[in-house]
Amino acid sequence: MAFEMIKKQGFDVQVIRTNRRKTTCIQINTGIVTIRVPKKLSINEIDLLINSRTLWIKEKLLQQKQLPQRQQRRYENGEDVYYLGRRYQLKVEKTVKERVKLNNGYLHVQIKNDAPEIVRKALKKWYLNHAKQQLADKVEQFSMLIPISPTSIQVREYKARWGSCSSNGHIKFNWKLIMAASDVVDYVVVHELCHLLEHNHSTNFWSLVKSILPNYEIQRQWLREHGHSLEL
Repeated sequence: MAFEMIKKQGFDVQVIRTNRRKTTCIQINTGIVTIRVPKKLSINEIDLLINSRTLWIKEKLLQQKQLPQRQQRRYENGEDVYYLGRRYQLKVEKTVKERVKLNNGYLHVQIKNDAPEIVRKALKKWYLNHAKQQLADKVEQFSMLIPISPTSIQVREYKARWGSCSSNGHIKFNWKLIMAASDVVDYVVVHELCHLLEHNHSTNFWSLVKSILPNYEIQRQWLREHGHSLEL
């Protein structure tokens, strides 16, 4: 996979070339414009594609800029946090025994040092562990419907993607996805599993996704509009 940068008036575009694409796809996430294209597409052809979508890109960038800014977290009592789409209040308690748990509407962090960065690290570790388990369970569930299984599953942090599937069957997910509602997580899992059979975003690919999740467009649109809010 190769990366290039094209500078346009008012924005830059990250170009990602990949062997598993037969079509192009432009994504805008937190002000970052990305275009994924077939590996052999010329730079001139890519530039023409971007030019044809310039107005749309600028409109989306403006819309994202006008979204309410997420307040800076202080990682202290009373802040809202999310797990599988449900809102919880953060509860931080200094204790000798350290653990994080869900309890009666609270995400309870018991920790020796309640400094914000230490609390954030404890939360991230908890989210990551739960994401690994939840995503593995969902992959197993939906693999029975396709039916196909990935070579491996990894959970990590991405800035501008929710999942990826390599040509040799390795699937990776963004741990922040676990903050979204369960049906949104289902969509990303099914999306990546379908790439095991269709390494593109062709009509066949989307038909396969729809055969498993008939209303996938709702979750897809939710991610496009609200994915930026899945931050810790």
